[in-house]
Amino acid sequence: MSELNLTLKQRKWLKLYMETGNATESAMQTYDCKDRESASALGSENLGKLRDLTMPQLMEESGLDDASLLNTLKENLKATKLFGKEAIEIEDYATRNKALEIALKVKGKLTNQVDLTSKGEKIQASAVEIAQTLKKIIEDDKEAD
Repeated sequence: MSELNLTLKQRKWLKLYMETGNATESAMQTYDCKDRESASALGSENLGKLRDLTMPQLMEESGLDDASLLNTLKENLKATKLFGKEAIEIEDYATRNKALEIALKVKGKLTNQVDLTSKGEKIQASAVEIAQTLKKIIEDDKEAD
């Protein structure tokens, strides 16, 4: 796993880049660039430093560390919205649930797949094995009747 020690300006550039997706514009806002060509070169150089980083590392480097995610999650878990003409404040469960889902997925604690039988091992069976198993199940069912 690669590690980066970014300067304060590089961190600022990365944060802007994560928000905008534009390396040149992020460099224009972060560095004292005389023109867009210089900003483009700086943006390209910074992108080169990030190639070997994983998404969690990029998140950490841009200031989205576990503590800030936890604080945002705590805030979103208490989300409310205004309802009706009287603007009554009620719980916003959709926002709360989405925040929780995203946080759990990022942490790898929630996946869309559940493995109930193979204990994490891949199950590979040929078409012949599947057909034989199905045939045996059908025959066993007929005998049971």
